[in-house]
Amino acid sequence: MKESQWALEIVPLNNLTISRRSVSYRWETASPDGFVRQVVQHVSSGHHFYFTDRVKEHVDLEALDDKLIDTYRCDVKPWTRSRRKASGMASTHYVRHGRFFILLATAGQGSFFESLGESRDRHGRVVRPAVFRDMRRISLVYNAYSIRHTFCRNSRVIGGVRVSRPGWHTLVRLNKQVNAGLRAHMLELATRWPKQRLEAEFWSLGFYPFRPVIDQLLATVREVNRKRQSQGMAPLDHRKCVRRRRPAERVFVTRDVSSPV
Repeated sequence: MKESQWALEIVPLNNLTISRRSVSYRWETASPDGFVRQVVQHVSSGHHFYFTDRVKEHVDLEALDDKLIDTYRCDVKPWTRSRRKASGMASTHYVRHGRFFILLATAGQGSFFESLGESRDRHGRVVRPAVFRDMRRISLVYNAYSIRHTFCRNSRVIGGVRVSRPGWHTLVRLNKQVNAGLRAHMLELATRWPKQRLEAEFWSLGFYPFRPVIDQLLATVREVNRKRQSQGMAPLDHRKCVRRRRPAERVFVTRDVSSPV
């Protein structure tokens, strides 16, 4: 086991301190795409309930991080998290990019549902409605993306054969507003711009290549090609329009472990 996994206490080192949180639990993402990827990982592991908020400008982000992580016990060790889940306690994670954050939780008991759930008085009247949502019912819309955990027939290529796997999957799509705007923009340019320029315009979009996002972009390319071919123009090459290879980029912000957080 790596040495950092045993760093359970704050240890002095050359008059500096190393917080256990700085070496064990990571929550601040380096990009919007990294935020979405980390949320997908948590949702896929059963953290379907979520609460989001945007931090006001005057709020100290590091102080907020410490408060939320401590309050909801987000930075417990994996074996502690498993033991708590087995005993009926909710597992909670915290992810932040910039001033937007999300708390995610599994079903169970704990401070997440106590502080964010519905509250009733002694007569059974609701005095405070629940403010968290369920990813299986209400999609999370962030940046250009929409994230939802849903039952569908997802497919992947295994050994050169596309295999369909019905079940629960966490899907990331372009949200409706972004997809509709992109489609309208590209169709407007379909017969005005030459083939190479349109292909470069598609390629420069820069969306992370989640499978549903690729499908949405390919659908737009097909519509553009139908319009171009109706005018006797050359169709676009979808391989030069849509990125399929996932870029090698870090998810989390790199922190200096010599400074406490």
